[in-house]
Amino acid sequence: MSLSESKFLKWLGVILGGGLVALFGWTYAVLGSVDVIENKVDNNTKEIIETREYHKKDIDNIMFYLRESREDSKIIKADVKELLVKTGGL
Repeated sequence: MSLSESKFLKWLGVILGGGLVALFGWTYAVLGSVDVIENKVDNNTKEIIETREYHKKDIDNIMFYLRESREDSKIIKADVKELLVKTGGL
């Protein structure tokens, strides 16, 4: 093997070795970030579920108050009608 071939093979070996080291480092970093992303997704999922539960409770409360206000308005209408009949307003 000539001197130039030997230098080329050393140069190629250094580049490939550096590429392998970089590949292993990149793989380690990606796998580490996957764990972080998984934790964030789990936390966000829990928050979404909690928000939906609170939202359902809020909707139930709103519907209850709407029904109650409708019932109250019927009572008020009946009272006003009664007062108008008594006073001759109708």
